[in-house]
Amino acid sequence: CFKCQGVGHLAVDFPNRNILSFIEEEGDPKYESYDESNEDEIIYEDQGQSLVVCHMLSIAATNEDHCLRNNIFQMKCMSKGKVCDVIVDGGSCEKLVSITMVEKLGLKPVDHPQPYNLLWFQKGNEVKVNKWCLVQFLIGRKYNDELWCDVVPMDACYILLGRPLQFDCQTKHDGFRITYTFKNDGVTITLGPTDVRKKAKETDSDLLTISEFDEAMGESCEAFLLVVMENIEETNVIPP
Repeated sequence: CFKCQGVGHLAVDFPNRNILSFIEEEGDPKYESYDESNEDEIIYEDQGQSLVVCHMLSIAATNEDHCLRNNIFQMKCMSKGKVCDVIVDGGSCEKLVSITMVEKLGLKPVDHPQPYNLLWFQKGNEVKVNKWCLVQFLIGRKYNDELWCDVVPMDACYILLGRPLQFDCQTKHDGFRITYTFKNDGVTITLGPTDVRKKAKETDSDLLTISEFDEAMGESCEAFLLVVMENIEETNVIPP
């Protein structure tokens, strides 16, 4: 055999086997280094007392793993010691702040350098934007910023950050994790959304079932009915 230099068989009959050799390494073993400083740290919303009392709906908690799939990016920030709702929407072309937040926090709006009309904000009506103000806010412990936002009447949130912020900060949107990553003063910031599952789970409900209502009525001979009537006043007037 020309392969093993043995006798008794031909080279074509020699089995093709891989040989694994172990060589003892001298000195201490070397491992690949891993820099933990490059890991992304997702910054989530702040906790605290809300700016104003918000309307809440009683909804059942969902067990769906990816419940953010059908939700927009929402989180909370701190502004002058108050917790304010924030929406980051890539489909909006403006940076907006609500009149309610301006009034409650005592912000000082000034004349807008380029007044314009919002056509998409209210269906069938134009919202004239002629004021804006400087809004300072803090998200987590790392992202502290101030932005000039247009003052408008809205109740979906207190601050709406649209395309201008994403363009100026060169943000990267992760559509699966629903996060926004960008650089702020040389530090990588990743904003994470509100966990709607946790929010629904922690929301207490004072509603009674039929059986609980019957049991409560059986223990008392009197019952009082409280009727609440909501007075809605719509206004598009920007505070001076």
